[in-house]
Amino acid sequence: MFCHLLIAKDAGRDVNIDCLLESELSEKPLSLTTSDGTLRKANKSQLIEIFAHGVIQKDLPVTPDVNTCTIIDGMALVQALGKPAGLRTFGELADSFIDTVKSHGNLSDRIDVLFDRYEERSIK
Repeated sequence: MFCHLLIAKDAGRDVNIDCLLESELSEKPLSLTTSDGTLRKANKSQLIEIFAHGVIQKDLPVTPDVNTCTIIDGMALVQALGKPAGLRTFGELADSFIDTVKSHGNLSDRIDVLFDRYEERSIK
């Protein structure tokens, strides 16, 4: 497809390459497909084993003269919370979210909760 667009541009047609490169140039993201366009098979359980191999989880040392920070993936936490039983309003869900954030960062001086963000000129 990209080749066709370059040929059109060389033939004198008005093709804005900068605007064009802001989005995918295929039906499906190439990182998720094989060369014939079919979706790749993935085994996420194998991936977690690779990431976790050799990782030793231990408590952080207590050092009063060093500032610490806990970073939390906001959307992952929203998905993990799901819809806790007994909550009826968004405010109650927000309170549950904040309580969970505070419980994960109780040993840190600072807690940062990050959510995905899409830049204006991104191909995401």
